[in-house]
Amino acid sequence: MISLSYLTHYIEPIIDKYKEDILKDKNLSEFFESDQEIEDVADKIKHFLEEAFKKEDEDEIKELFFALGYSHASKDVPFVNVVSGLNYIKNEIYKKIFEDDQYKLLVPFLNTFFDIGINYFSKGYLHYNVESFINEYEIFDIWRYKDYKRYLIEWAINISKYIDGKSAKLPELDPEKCDLYKVLSSFDFQVKCPDKDTYEQILRVHKAVHNIGRSVVYYVNSKRYMEAYFLYKTFLAEVYRLLNDIDTVNFMFEMNKEDIFFKTILEKTKKETPYITIINVRNLKIINKFYGTETGDKVLHSVTRILHEMLDFSQNIFIKGYSGDFYILHRYRLQHPYNFGRFLKKSLESIVIKNSIDIKFKVSIAILEIGDILDKKELRKILNHAIQKAKEIPDEVIFFSKKQIEEQFFSEIHTVFKNVTVIEKAFKENRIDVFFQPIVSLSTGKVNHLEALARINQGDRFIPAGAFIDLIYDMNLIQELDLSVLRKVYDYRKYIQKITDTIFINVSAASISSPEFVKELVQKISRMKKEGIETIIELTEQSFLENIDLIKFLRKEQNFIFAVDDFGTGYSSVRTVYDLSEIDAIRYLKIDGSLIKNIDKSDKDIKPVETIVSFAKTLGLETIAEFVENKVIADKLKDIKVEYGQGYYFYKPSEIKNLITDLT
Repeated sequence: MISLSYLTHYIEPIIDKYKEDILKDKNLSEFFESDQEIEDVADKIKHFLEEAFKKEDEDEIKELFFALGYSHASKDVPFVNVVSGLNYIKNEIYKKIFEDDQYKLLVPFLNTFFDIGINYFSKGYLHYNVESFINEYEIFDIWRYKDYKRYLIEWAINISKYIDGKSAKLPELDPEKCDLYKVLSSFDFQVKCPDKDTYEQILRVHKAVHNIGRSVVYYVNSKRYMEAYFLYKTFLAEVYRLLNDIDTVNFMFEMNKEDIFFKTILEKTKKETPYITIINVRNLKIINKFYGTETGDKVLHSVTRILHEMLDFSQNIFIKGYSGDFYILHRYRLQHPYNFGRFLKKSLESIVIKNSIDIKFKVSIAILEIGDILDKKELRKILNHAIQKAKEIPDEVIFFSKKQIEEQFFSEIHTVFKNVTVIEKAFKENRIDVFFQPIVSLSTGKVNHLEALARINQGDRFIPAGAFIDLIYDMNLIQELDLSVLRKVYDYRKYIQKITDTIFINVSAASISSPEFVKELVQKISRMKKEGIETIIELTEQSFLENIDLIKFLRKEQNFIFAVDDFGTGYSSVRTVYDLSEIDAIRYLKIDGSLIKNIDKSDKDIKPVETIVSFAKTLGLETIAEFVENKVIADKLKDIKVEYGQGYYFYKPSEIKNLITDLT
């Protein structure tokens, strides 16, 4: 290509005319932010052309125009402003040439110059936009996006890298063969879409993105960069539109996920028999309380991650419910539900959460074969009942067939809701009463203390509140129960004094952390102490862990004495017990009945009890064995120096007046 340096003397007057024409034309000037921008663009084009007209090497001309385009794009100068300026100048030079016959031979070269120039100027804009998009998303970890968004962003980045020449591998251009299509056509995504129209619209946009991407690649390969640039801008707009549509679907699903999830189940039960897996993270409240909510969140995120890794979302969808529950809806029948459940349980329970100490957790898993369900309320009852039953057998995966649910669940659920009515009525009518069970010295056989035990008065009989304790917790009535027991004990204080001067009262974690309850507890304990009755507050090991600072405060400020209930069942922190014994807050360890009931059958079963007794004596604590059912158990406990026993071998729980009669 020959030099066009003969034409440089035309440039300055043409540029001056260009500026004047733009300033006069309101329509043209609107493309610029200010008069100064018009001056700047015109001057840059002037200096640029003066240099470019001197070049004879075509590659050098391409590089100059590419750099000009890239530079203007980086400064957000509108593409059309510069290109219109270049075309204006080209046309004006044509006029000058035809007015001056000596340069007519340069016309073909001038055409080639501007054709090549504007094409590579467009390439500069194209590459700047490509790099901006790649950098925008590669700054972030694309794996933080949900699967469907990740696939779209990853695919768009790969297309962009191919366009930019950073990758020789062309990604899949067929919209029905790409990874994103597999995700969008999955059961998971179909359920999340609010309706069929939305789903089909997203598929249409997805197809359009691929078709435009294919066109961009074609024009880049053909070195037609202006077409490629405009199509790439359209491509990005459609990618962002698809991302936004997917975000909207996900947002709407997250806002209403349980309703959508359960609606899908109900729709499927009308046509087929879906399978549902329920996962419950056990003791999540304890993890949150003892290790902090950040650790609890890590547990839930770990479960989510494992489910994402394990599940084929073309066949499954899962949601996270409340209180550590996860629900998986399987599109088709599980061929081997127990194998699936056990593998899932093993995978989840192998997770280690890194903290100051490594933390592992347990899960309960129930798998259900769901038949035709009337409504969402009935479905919720079935799912709640299933996970409650799974919690009763924590080491196993529970499977409930359609037949079991129809024949067994509905009657059990009816019983539960009948019990709810019983409980509500008992509290409403103030029919919570208290029985008392003696705590006996194993060395003397005498009654030393009493424990107060809640009962529901049914008129003809008294039902232990423990039979309904899970329901009472679920109904948020545990504080009301604890208050009722406290008030009854206070009412019976004159009768208690005829037997002992020490009464044990069970208090829940919810109550001991309630300011209102603690206020009344302090009042009642103080009054009874003045009358010669000492109150020992029984808390479970879990309650001590959750309320350690409060317990220390109550010991220091109110002189409260505590006993650890159900000791040895796995929640305790030896350090916590040690610290509380140091300030004389704990006086007794009540050994859980599950460790006691079989020591008459096997000598090896007594070893854990001996360890607890030894630990207690080291700290100066006294031990009370629960569930003493016969003389053999009582004698063995006495031999290993357990101080007190409590159980049916000595006395059954009884009304206080009957107990006074029995003891006298």
